Amino acid sequence: MRKAVKRMITPVRETAEAGPNEAAPPFSTPWRLAENMEAFEVKDATGRRLASIYFDDNQMRRELTKRLSKQDARTMARRIARLPELVRIAQGLDPDDDY
Repeated sequence: MRKAVKRMITPVRETAEAGPNEAAPPFSTPWRLAENMEAFEVKDATGRRLASIYFDDNQMRRELTKRLSKQDARTMARRIARLPELVRIAQGLDPDDDY
């Protein structure tokens, strides 16, 4: 009878900085907010898009597309952009120090 061999698989992302067999570097801080025509984007310091939060201020379309209002999308994007700072606070580190 054969023994099952467990393998630990680590996810690998291919980016411009990392080849197919290298792990992608962590997201650079600070994270910033950018507003587009229909979405707020959270980007890291290198410009890598981390999140897109779509909005629509037309209530009828918003109900059909299940998008947020512009104000709700902005609030959510701001909270996402604060995540690195909040993690440092939870770790007991000064959020204003350089990373």
